[in-house]
Amino acid sequence: MKDIKRILKHTFSWYMTEKTLFFWAIISTVIIFVLWTFTPIFYKKIIDTALDSSMSKITKSDEMMKVFFTVVLLLIFTNIFWRIGDYLSTFFIIKIKLKISKASFKYLNLHSYKFFSENLSWSIVKKMNRYTNSFEWLFNIFSYEITSITTILIWSSIVLFNQNLYIGLFFVFYIICFCIISFYLAGFMNAERKKFIESDSVLGWYVADVISNNINLLLFSTINKEMKNFEKNLENNIYHQKKYYIKSTIVFGVISLMFVSAEVAIFYMIIKFWWAWIITIWMLVLVLSYQQQIGSRIFGLPNLFRKFNEYLSDLTEMLDILDKPHDIQDKSNSKLEVKTWKIEFRNVVFKYNHDGEEVIKKLNFVIEPWQKVALVWVSGSWKTTIIKLLLRFFNIDSWEILIDWQNIAEVSQESLRKNLSLVPQEPILFHRSLLENIAYGIENPTIEEVIEVSKKAQCHKFISHQESGYDTLVWERWIKLSGWERQRVAIARALLENSKILILDEATSSLDSESEILIQKAIDTAMESKTTIAIAHRLSTIMKMDRIIVLDKWKIVEDWTHKELLTKEGWVYKKLWDIQSWGFIGE
Repeated sequence: MKDIKRILKHTFSWYMTEKTLFFWAIISTVIIFVLWTFTPIFYKKIIDTALDSSMSKITKSDEMMKVFFTVVLLLIFTNIFWRIGDYLSTFFIIKIKLKISKASFKYLNLHSYKFFSENLSWSIVKKMNRYTNSFEWLFNIFSYEITSITTILIWSSIVLFNQNLYIGLFFVFYIICFCIISFYLAGFMNAERKKFIESDSVLGWYVADVISNNINLLLFSTINKEMKNFEKNLENNIYHQKKYYIKSTIVFGVISLMFVSAEVAIFYMIIKFWWAWIITIWMLVLVLSYQQQIGSRIFGLPNLFRKFNEYLSDLTEMLDILDKPHDIQDKSNSKLEVKTWKIEFRNVVFKYNHDGEEVIKKLNFVIEPWQKVALVWVSGSWKTTIIKLLLRFFNIDSWEILIDWQNIAEVSQESLRKNLSLVPQEPILFHRSLLENIAYGIENPTIEEVIEVSKKAQCHKFISHQESGYDTLVWERWIKLSGWERQRVAIARALLENSKILILDEATSSLDSESEILIQKAIDTAMESKTTIAIAHRLSTIMKMDRIIVLDKWKIVEDWTHKELLTKEGWVYKKLWDIQSWGFIGE
């Protein structure tokens, strides 16, 4: 119940952002069904007039024509308000979904690097889509289903009570009992539906995982193995689907029996009353008409309750994400203002979890303006952690990283990252054109600017050979580009950004020697007039650096130039160099 209140409060808070449209959409629906409930009353007048023996034939004809034209006007106005209500509801939903989509998309993407590393992207997309659509379906349930049932029930009860107390009481009692029983039957059906949905999600996850990693099936010849796993998940899904449909059949069988029983009971009651001259024939017609109107709606109550729970569940999934505070939040709107591009790590201590082991222990070093510094690890992992900290993908609490003497925790994340360019080991490209990917970080660059940086990044030639040139789509998971081509695109993007701090995260570690030489030329161009930090795995890529800092378990053990370190026999860097020296062309 607490979750329902929370979700309904959240839902109506969004609806109230367009309260005028919401109000008139509901009012239009109420008017439609109020007019609808008046129709049987005029049918009664026609029958009453026809059976009135005190009226002449001409008078009866005139009265019946008046009633007929009244019914026609009633139907016309009902249709007019139906169209008005439909337009207002559609316009309302469009505006609400637009607002919700914008707000949820922005809030979602402001979550931290850690959040996205712990959640499947396709799952988040599905949750967001279901979340947005749920507002539409819940509004339809409220504005049409609930409003129509409530309006017809209230007005028909007033009319029937006015005509006969006993019929009115029985009618209301029958409706209330039907609603209560339908609610509990829907719960009986929903328990199995939940298991069906869970098995369906598992099946969907499995299919997505296999398709996205299809190359492994081909490499390891495991299609038959995966087929067996697929059949197992599919059979489990079908098993729960069958159980759900069986329970649904039972529920609607019970509902049908209740509906028929109530209909027979009402019909029997009004026949008895008619024979006893308690009611007239027109009252019989009126009761049956109302019974059909309300019955056709309450017959679908189990489905209505099921859908209601389904949409509440869809809302809850995404609401849990939207209610989750962002891990990384700006302390102020201050912007990073830099002139000399000096970087300082001051007593940096870091652990991924509050109770976890310290990954970095009191790391201190300074990179002077325009220096090109390589970081080389002797052992241990977490090599890219230092880049994530510099980009502030994690919170900074009891330690400092300074750029031009400004603590990066005290400035906005946007201004920080606008001043940094990253060339990662595995460049991430969008399923968009090469032009869009290169120009991604810049507003409205010219094609000439893109071509210029592409030439400097050594990628203009292979792009020109593509069938569509710079308009070529890279496709999902970048299957149209090789590793070295993606690296060049990433370097071109960094050149176009032209930030004065450049970060290279093992940018050549996965390349062959020939590709490495070409990439290195592009990197040399990218590093011009920039403060550069390079995380290096292959030592051949850092020979031209101003400084090489060698770390062993986050302690700086050596800090010299490449040539100076090669003169230090027995030192760590010299040993590493000797081991790798066969893998590249000499100095």
